[in-house]
Amino acid sequence: MTDEQVQLFLADLAIIILLARLLGMAAERLGQPPVLGEIIAGILLGPTLFHGKITATLFPVSVLVLLPVFFVVSGLSVNLSSVGLSGLTELCLILLVAVVGKFGGAFIGASLAGPVPGAPGFSPP
Repeated sequence: MTDEQVQLFLADLAIIILLARLLGMAAERLGQPPVLGEIIAGILLGPTLFHGKITATLFPVSVLVLLPVFFVVSGLSVNLSSVGLSGLTELCLILLVAVVGKFGGAFIGASLAGPVPGAPGFSPP
């Protein structure tokens, strides 16, 4: 990242934190949970305000850094010992159905779409 990109990233991050905090405090003063104001700030800062420039700047960082960290922390906080054997069987069954559903849906969609000219691995007949 260039210095200009780092400065833009930090400015965007400051705007997000500031607006989320301000709207969180406003929601709290109105007797609502602060997270409601923070959600409204997220909606406003999406593609609505600043024509999506903040989202475009922060999206790569959030996908490459923050999302994996979130999933690792969430996964490490799960206590499977409290699930028990019958719960573990149900969990495995749910995961199996989810994986088969994802791959099955992708296979059916790819089969219906057919080969895409210009795609990697495509060789015309």
